[in-house]
Amino acid sequence: MGLYSLFRFRASELVDRLDREYADDLDALDAAQALCTEHTVEVYDANRFVARVKQGNEPINVRDEAGSRPGGRRSARKSD
Repeated sequence: MGLYSLFRFRASELVDRLDREYADDLDALDAAQALCTEHTVEVYDANRFVARVKQGNEPINVRDEAGSRPGGRRSARKSD
């Protein structure tokens, strides 16, 4: 567990700061994702910048395949 700071912005103005404990960067990023409907959220672990989640950002679909995105590569398997 680590102490993370989530800074919420609206129109480039700081709205507030939330200090909470999260298990890791991904846990803190999940919390930021939940807050981004009305704000842009920046996540810090102490002084280390972790991520910036833009307002209205859509969640990442972990089931997306690398080959389904532009510039992605699919494995070249031959079927017999």
